[in-house]
Amino acid sequence: MVSGSLIDALVSPSQTLKDLFARAVADRKIHDFPIIVRDHFASLFSGDALDQACCLSANVICGGWGLDSLVELPENLNLRSDSNTLKERDVIWAVTIPGQGHWCEQSRAGNAVGTIASSSASSVASTSTQNYKSHKYPIPDSAHIAVLLKVYDNSAESLKPASSHEFVGVLTSECPHSEFGTDESVPTLHVVFHRALPKTMVPVRTNVTEGQIASIVRDDLISWAASEALGGDRDAAEWILLSCLSSVESRNPPLFPMSITLSGFPRPSDENIPSISFALSEMLPLHFLLPLTLELLNERSFLPESKDEDLHAGILQVPIDTTITITESGMTEGCLEEKGLENIRAIHEVVKAQTLQYKFPFSQYSFPTDIKFITITDGKKSLFLDSGVIVPLQFEGASDLYKGKDTMKWPSPQRLSAFRELIVRAKTTKATMEEGLSEHIQNEFVRERQEKAPITPDDLARRMTLARLITMSRLESFITLDSWKAAKALDERRLSRVS
Repeated sequence: MVSGSLIDALVSPSQTLKDLFARAVADRKIHDFPIIVRDHFASLFSGDALDQACCLSANVICGGWGLDSLVELPENLNLRSDSNTLKERDVIWAVTIPGQGHWCEQSRAGNAVGTIASSSASSVASTSTQNYKSHKYPIPDSAHIAVLLKVYDNSAESLKPASSHEFVGVLTSECPHSEFGTDESVPTLHVVFHRALPKTMVPVRTNVTEGQIASIVRDDLISWAASEALGGDRDAAEWILLSCLSSVESRNPPLFPMSITLSGFPRPSDENIPSISFALSEMLPLHFLLPLTLELLNERSFLPESKDEDLHAGILQVPIDTTITITESGMTEGCLEEKGLENIRAIHEVVKAQTLQYKFPFSQYSFPTDIKFITITDGKKSLFLDSGVIVPLQFEGASDLYKGKDTMKWPSPQRLSAFRELIVRAKTTKATMEEGLSEHIQNEFVRERQEKAPITPDDLARRMTLARLITMSRLESFITLDSWKAAKALDERRLSRVS
C-alpha cells in the first residue's frame, strides 16, 4: 500500500503546501509555517518511505518485490532511457531582494508593519552570509543571501533579469556546475514552485480609508518628512513623495519616472548619511542610498558584466520601482577613468531611456528598467545627473539634515504604517483626466503663450505629470481642476527658487 500523503506530495506539491498553510492558519500557527513544511516533507522522504512505491522495471512493468523476474523479457528490449521523458532544468543564481524594506516581509506574512529597523540590524539571518558571492549582489558591501536555484519543467521561462519572486523548495548544499568556476558547496534550492511579487513588494490592502482621511495622512507624511529630514521644507518633501510614486507609464511614447535633484543641500560635517535617506528606507518598499565617490565610480561596475562565464551584478541591476538616493558630498578632485565614465553613462541611460545594458564578451543586451533617482548635491545642479527637475532646498538655519537614524523622532507605529499603506496604495492607483479638463489645460497653455509667459511644452508635460502624481497621492481616480492648480502652483514655486 502506498501512502496517500506521499502520492499527493509527488502529484501536486503546490497543493500540499496550500493545504499545510490552511491548516496552519486554522491552528493559529502561521509563524511556524516554515517548520511545518520542513517537518512534513522530511517525514515523507525519510527512512524507507519511498520503499512503499512500486518501482518499474526496464520493461516499464511493475518491478517491485522481484515481480519482474516472473515476466519473460523480449529479446529485442531497448534498455535505453527514453529521451522524450526527460524534462528541462534551469540553474540560476538568486539573491536577497536589493533595497527591500525590512517591513515588507512582515507585511506579506500579515504581521504589523509599523516597526522600525535598528540602524545596526541586518536583513539576513547570519553575518556569515554577508560577503558570500558578493559579486552577485548589486549593492556594494551589503549583507545578503545568495542561493543557487534549480528550476524544473520550464517554469524558469517567467524569470526575467532583476525580477522579484518568492521561491519554495528543498534546500540543500551542493557543488555548482563547473562553469561557475568553483567546486565548493553552495546553498542550493530545488524549486517546487515560485511566484512573482508585485512591484509594491506587498499586497495592496483594501481596507485603507480613502477620500478625506487619505488627504490627512498625505499631509501628515509630508509634514513629518519636512520637519524631521528636510529642515521644514514642505515643497521639497512633496516633490520627493511624488518622485517616489512615479514609474514607467509608457515606453512609446516615453513616459518615464520623474527623477529630481535636491540642490543647495549642505555638506555634512560628520555623519554623511542624510536623514531623508533613513526616512525613505522606512516608508518605501524598495530604496537604497548610493553615496558617489571617485573610488566607487572608477572601481565598481554599475552595469552587469559576464566574467569567465559568470555574471557579476551591477549596482543598477535592481528591481523595478526602486528609488535610489544619490549623494555627491563624497566627491573630491580627481580623474574619472574609463570605468567611471562608463558608469556615468549608465546612470544617464537609465534616466533618459529606462534601459540597462548587460555586458557579455562579444555582445551587449539592453533590458528595461523602472528606476528613479533622488540626487542630493550642495551645488546648483548635480555634477553628473541631468534629472530635468531641480528643487533648491529652503531649510531653516538651525536644522540638522544629517541626524542619525537612532536620534530621529519617528512617528508612532500606527502613523508609520499609515504612511506605508498610503504609498503602496498610491503606487497602484490609476488616474485619468476628468472630462473637459484636457481642453481647459490646452486653452490655458495657448493663452499663456500669447501673453508671452515663459512656459514651454516641457513645462506643460511636467505639470501634467505632476497633476497625475498628486491625484495618485490623494488616492483619487480622476485628475481634477484642483489637482491641476496644485501642480501648477508647486512647479511655479520651484521655478521661483531656481531663478
